[in-house]
Amino acid sequence: MRTFLLAALSALLLASPPALAQEAPVLTVGQPVVLGPLDAAVVQAGVAQRLKAVERCYSPALATSPGLYGHVRVRLAIGADGQVASASLVDQTLGDETVATCIAGVLQVVPLAAGPAGSEAVATVPLLLTPAPVIVPRSKLEERLRACAPAAVGDASTRTVLARIDVDGGRATAVEVKRLALVDETALACVTQALQLGPHRMGTGSRWYQWDLPE
Repeated sequence: MRTFLLAALSALLLASPPALAQEAPVLTVGQPVVLGPLDAAVVQAGVAQRLKAVERCYSPALATSPGLYGHVRVRLAIGADGQVASASLVDQTLGDETVATCIAGVLQVVPLAAGPAGSEAVATVPLLLTPAPVIVPRSKLEERLRACAPAAVGDASTRTVLARIDVDGGRATAVEVKRLALVDETALACVTQALQLGPHRMGTGSRWYQWDLPE
């Protein structure tokens, strides 16, 4: 019995680090820009109800391009009855026109409450697509990132940094900072080094971190 327990313990110690759980991509609807009397919050809520359909455009592409992420902006022409008359792609940073066009297509059907009688509206809606849960950095890592703030330039809206970290056994093996907004090169180097140092949770796989550098 003792020999069996020792063998089992040895097997556990020699086993590779646990893989990170595969989770659904993160899809975020940003604040729409609306021309017309329709409330932007109504448009945002309506598009949010179509995120399952948006995911069906996005998820298959992740199978072949695991790092696929970015923004897609779609323009909705909305009639006085609240129906979307047309949806067209404005621009995208995904680098995959097929996925972006598919997303515009599924937004042809968005549940909206009708605006004031006889009025129409045009809404430009931004969506952010991220292939894995965006993880808030752990406290010690957050302290390191906070120290990078003085190097950043611009107002608070330009300080968002998104980064992908490849983790093996709780240690970062690769760091790729994706700049969704502008920070200067000094801040970028500081953030990259902080993310390389960690600490990171145990496991093996890729994680995405989003951090807003404080003022």
